Amino acid sequence: MTCNLILCLDAFVTKLDASGAIVYSTFLGGSNWEQAEGIAADPAGNAYVTGTTGSCDFPTANALQPSPGVHCGSWADVFVVKVDPQGQLIYSTYLGGEGADNGGGAITADADGNVYVTGGTYTTDLPMVNPIQEPALGTAFIAKLDATGSKLLFSTYYGVYMEERQTQGVAIALDAAGNLYVSAERVGGAVSAEFVLKIDVSRIVSAQ
Repeated sequence: MTCNLILCLDAFVTKLDASGAIVYSTFLGGSNWEQAEGIAADPAGNAYVTGTTGSCDFPTANALQPSPGVHCGSWADVFVVKVDPQGQLIYSTYLGGEGADNGGGAITADADGNVYVTGGTYTTDLPMVNPIQEPALGTAFIAKLDATGSKLLFSTYYGVYMEERQTQGVAIALDAAGNLYVSAERVGGAVSAEFVLKIDVSRIVSAQ
């Protein structure tokens, strides 16, 4: 492959032990560009990575969505990857609709290995499960995948797109009761704003 600034942009994940020695280190990606944007670990030591890919051949395994959107290579897709404590791939999947999904901005996981992802999307056909908002261009998305990565337990749009400002999920966390917190921002134009929302755990649990 001829290397240029875009095509040579790859995601990677590295684990260090307590002494700083490398346990594993690997690239994540296909023949185009990738950018990792969020990483988390569960109590069992599994690692979860999310980000954006421009590759039509991002390597998938045990995937919820094994194929990218129809505009792959021109528009971006979100990816979600789970790696075991030894660096072996458990699952790898695209996540999004047929349009542009511009980043898995943040990720977290619970004790059962379910994973929660937030980012932004310009598609209106994101798969939805028990949504709290209907599809809208240029909004944040929030999604929950089960421990196998092959089942979507909760998925929704959140936010608005207006005056050239897009809503983008940038951080996500769980509290001890399992309630989900998402930090989002409206970006673009001359003014930006940030906000935080809390989602009742019962709304997510009911989707399982």
